[in-house]
Amino acid sequence: MEPLPFRSGVAARLIGAVSLQIALGILTLLYQVPVDLGAAHQAGAVVLLTAALGLCHRLRVSSTVV
Repeated sequence: MEPLPFRSGVAARLIGAVSLQIALGILTLLYQVPVDLGAAHQAGAVVLLTAALGLCHRLRVSSTVV
């Protein structure tokens, strides 16, 4: 099992990705959906989904007993 500081670092990066995604979404709406911001927002969604899945994978407890 990995130490807690590594897991908390992964969680902190995920929170940063969520914050960036929120900011991109707000800017996209404020500027009436320009293609560049819309594409960045969609790319951010892919990054956020990947980071969330990675965190879930790292936090999963193994079902095998040693």
